[in-house]
Amino acid sequence: MTSGSMCSNTIKLEAGGRVNKMNEVGKQWEGQIVNGEFLLQRYLGASNRSVVFLTELGGMKSRRAAIKLIPADWEGAEIQLARLKAAAKLSHPHLLKIHQTGSCELRETKLFYIVLEYADEDLSQVLPMRALTQAEGLDMLPPVLDALSYLHRQGFIHSRVRPRNIVAVEERLKLSSDSIREEGGAIPGSAKPSAYDAPEVARGLVSPAGDVWSLGVTLVEALTQRLPVWDGAGSGDPVLPATLPEPFRDIAFHCLRREPNQRWTLADIAARLKSGASSSAKQAPMVAPKAPSKSRFTTPMTAIGLTLVLVLAIWGLFRHRGETPPNGPAAAEQRETKPKPEPGTPIESSTPNPEGGTARNSRVKSSATTAELAAPAGAVAQDEVLQQVLPDVSTTARNTIQGTVRVTVRVTVDSSGNVTNATFESPGPSKYFARKAMEAAQQWKFKPVQTDGQPVSREWILQFQFKNSGTNIIPSPAAH
Repeated sequence: MTSGSMCSNTIKLEAGGRVNKMNEVGKQWEGQIVNGEFLLQRYLGASNRSVVFLTELGGMKSRRAAIKLIPADWEGAEIQLARLKAAAKLSHPHLLKIHQTGSCELRETKLFYIVLEYADEDLSQVLPMRALTQAEGLDMLPPVLDALSYLHRQGFIHSRVRPRNIVAVEERLKLSSDSIREEGGAIPGSAKPSAYDAPEVARGLVSPAGDVWSLGVTLVEALTQRLPVWDGAGSGDPVLPATLPEPFRDIAFHCLRREPNQRWTLADIAARLKSGASSSAKQAPMVAPKAPSKSRFTTPMTAIGLTLVLVLAIWGLFRHRGETPPNGPAAAEQRETKPKPEPGTPIESSTPNPEGGTARNSRVKSSATTAELAAPAGAVAQDEVLQQVLPDVSTTARNTIQGTVRVTVRVTVDSSGNVTNATFESPGPSKYFARKAMEAAQQWKFKPVQTDGQPVSREWILQFQFKNSGTNIIPSPAAH
């Protein structure tokens, strides 16, 4: 290996500071190309054994993907690559797709890589703000159970069921795929068990029963924002939070049995969800005595069933967090106050229809056809915008908005009036609504302009305001 600046980018996985090292080196790799195919567009994050970037898949239509880079000098890297290649052969609608695996070298660092389906967000990003409702928990469980059941039937286990590995991909909830391993395989001795790992993991044992334990811990945290209380040393089972409602208490209690052979199977959990009947099993221990008051969670389980189609409540929760107003109707009303007049004419969408929101990719030739035109000072002439495309937002997604989700996009318009480039001035709090705004902005058309008789390009600012009632768009020429 040569000396000089290249060497400073080589990763050495020493005992301490590995995450910081991966962060430091990973950020320097932005803009590099893996195997002449995958551009490392944007650094997304790192662990002590990998670094992740946003990339794209080629083809007729480019698609976003995530690429994970793993240093080849890590002692378990070869084993992990073999596992990933085996997992790439699996296919299920609720598992993240593994597009490609291989080896590469960046700046004299030998690496293995895995290209994964890109996830918009994950459950761990939601839980710091609030716990799931009972209905959201019921929406989450069926697709997770279905994905795990598929893995177990194929002789694999997930091995890392936890909130950050339950992700949203457009309108579908999925489990991550990069931790999948064959049933019965041992976990490397250097791997330290986490709060989500079953007791037997400390002995290097992994099995379907371990996935059930991890699901139980995840379920408790998702519904209460707390982990079960368990010291890991005693012979008893974990203690569940008193606020955990049924049927989740019953399910978690049977998932979190210390002995693997005493835990429920995935089929048992599915049956409990489907029946909705009160369990005759021993009452699960609680952190505090249960209040004698009647539970407010009364949704009948039989109305939920074991559908494989994800009800979009969770999907909406992940990606449409919006600008959550303070508690109370007054605060929400204040959040909905009309913005101060801005240069530009607001363009409003109609109320979304039950089949999936506003007219899909609606192209409007005149702003007068979509809204009554307000005319604030400095308003844009109506004929400057020739084609407006409203964001395609489903009713389910829109119903998750609290307050207003604001996204601002800057577009470059060529001499013919077509958008040739679009970038975020402000993407807002939701990746979903940012993506919808960007997709719409790229399809707008403007009246060509001339300077001294010559056509010229220019820039516009499109301000998208997503609300529960519809979408406003305020176009204005960019300041130079």
